Amino acid sequence: MRAAPRRDTTPLPIPALAVSDGLALIVFVLVGIEQHREASLRVVFLRNAAPLLIAWFAFALLLRLYRRPGLAPLVRTWLVAVPVGVTVRSLIVGSPDDPGRFLTFLAVSMSFTLVFLLIGRGAVWFVAGWRRERPSS
Repeated sequence: MRAAPRRDTTPLPIPALAVSDGLALIVFVLVGIEQHREASLRVVFLRNAAPLLIAWFAFALLLRLYRRPGLAPLVRTWLVAVPVGVTVRSLIVGSPDDPGRFLTFLAVSMSFTLVFLLIGRGAVWFVAGWRRERPSS
C-alpha cells in the first residue's frame, strides 16, 4: 500500500506575506492613479495609499493576520480593512460624493484589492515552495 504524500506544513515567511500584501495594495492604488490622472503624483499617491495601508496593517494587527496566515484570516482582514480604508480615502478626497457612485467605487476596490492580494499571496507561496524543494548547495 502506498502512503499519501506528506504535505509540507512549513509556515510561509511572515515578513514576505506582509510585504506582498503592502505591494498588492500599492499596485491597486497605482493602477487607479493611472486610470484617473490628477494633481501631483506624490500627493495623489499618499492620499489614496495612506488610508488603505494604515487600515490594512491596523486591522491585520488587530485580527492577527500574520500570526495565523491563511485564506480565512486574509479574507477577514480584507472584508474590514479595505472598506474602512476606501471610506477614509473618499472622505479625504471628497470623491465619489454620490452614494451610488461610492458603492460602485467600493465594489471595484474590493474586487481588485482581493485579486491583487491573492496574486501576491500566490507568488509568496510559489517562491516559498520552490525554495523549500530546491536542493541546497
